[in-house]
Amino acid sequence: MTDTATTDVATTFVETLTARGVTLKAHGKKGLAMVPKSAYTAMSNEERATLKAHKRDIIAVVREGKYATASIEPTAARVEPPAPCAYCYQVPCVGLAHPLFAVLHSLDPEEIARRTQEANEDAVDQQIAYQQMWPTARMREKFEARQPKMTEKEERQAALRRAL
Repeated sequence: MTDTATTDVATTFVETLTARGVTLKAHGKKGLAMVPKSAYTAMSNEERATLKAHKRDIIAVVREGKYATASIEPTAARVEPPAPCAYCYQVPCVGLAHPLFAVLHSLDPEEIARRTQEANEDAVDQQIAYQQMWPTARMREKFEARQPKMTEKEERQAALRRAL
C-alpha cells in the first residue's frame, strides 16, 4: 500500500460492502471475488470507479483482513400465511364450484341473501302453481270436500311441518 489516504479509502470501501452483506475474497495477484455475484451490479458508478482506481489497495486490505466486519444476521423474509376463509375455514376458500359451498358458507351474508331470494322465488312459483291448479274457487271447495278430514293430532303435525 502506498499511503494512509489510499488505505483509508480502500478500508472504507471494503467496510461499506461488508456492511451490505457482501463477502470479498482475494484471488491471485489482481483478482477480487464478491459474494453474492450480484454485488458488483448493485454498486453505484462512483463505487465502481473507486474499485477500479484502488483495486490493488482493496485487495491488500482484504488479504490482511484489517477492516471492521459488520455482522449481518441472515433473516428469512417473513411471509404471513393467508388467513383462512371466515366461513369454511379453508385456505384458500373452497369456492362456489365446491358441492358443499352452501353448507360450509351457511352463515355468509351473501349466501343467506341468495337462499332467501331462492326461497321467495320458490314460494311465488308454488303460489302460482296452486292458483293455476284451481281455476275457480268452487272447484277447490269440491276437491277439499272430498278429502278425508284430519284429526286434531294430524292438524297439529301438519301445522308444525308448515312452520318448519
